Amino acid sequence: MSKKITGLNRYEALYNRRLKTYPDGSKQLLVCDRPVFNPDRVELAGYECKPEREKKGEGGGQRRRRRARSKLKDYIRCNDFSYFITITLDGEKGSRTDYGQIIKRLNKWLDNRRQRRGLAYLLVPEYHRDGRRIHFHGLINDRLPVVDSGTVSVEGLKKPVKVSTYKRKYNGRRCHTVYNLPTWRLGFSTAIPLYGQRERVARYVAKYLEKDFTKVGGRYYLHSNNLRLPVVEYLVIDFSAFPGDVFGFPGVPHSWKSFSLSATNNN
Repeated sequence: MSKKITGLNRYEALYNRRLKTYPDGSKQLLVCDRPVFNPDRVELAGYECKPEREKKGEGGGQRRRRRARSKLKDYIRCNDFSYFITITLDGEKGSRTDYGQIIKRLNKWLDNRRQRRGLAYLLVPEYHRDGRRIHFHGLINDRLPVVDSGTVSVEGLKKPVKVSTYKRKYNGRRCHTVYNLPTWRLGFSTAIPLYGQRERVARYVAKYLEKDFTKVGGRYYLHSNNLRLPVVEYLVIDFSAFPGDVFGFPGVPHSWKSFSLSATNNN
């Protein structure tokens, strides 16, 4: 959701400050040394009004990836997700490499659960180590049934272990029950409950999801249409008067400053 401050033409309404306000009251402020934001055209490269026509070598791919990462984090921070999930495909039930076939089956399953149960989801497609097989990591709310898998996620270990193994070798370490999604019958699934402060969870999960952040089937991620985003406001302010250290983005020839305000400090 964006809040426009003036009624200027969309090609003229350029601002150098963007303020995001999240559901918990926390805020994130980003300021540039020149006007780059346009409420209708998102973000401009300098004064260029049509960034989708950027040529190779101008950093367009880096900017699109950065924006995708930013929006992924916004979705995580703005919505009440309950589980971090991984879903894979069973090769005996369909292709594990043909994105078109995979997404058709996945969307049918997701749409059914969204309409019938109110499922909210955010999924990132990822290639297996062989560079061909596809699986998905992501977040869902609490609208799907889960069953105990008989395994636990142990702090410091990459893969879940059986409860008996945990008691024998890792007893005392922090752990969390790993569940399965019984309605996902097209392959294997795990669901691990989220815990802790939402902003901290968002940073951790976003970092995990971004480790191989490349497009699969032309998309960085998939999401349900019932997700919220922060309220965004745009203004023009004096860059030199704004406190903070100056930094830059790869491929973007401008200077930036940022500031975050937690919900606690905001109150």
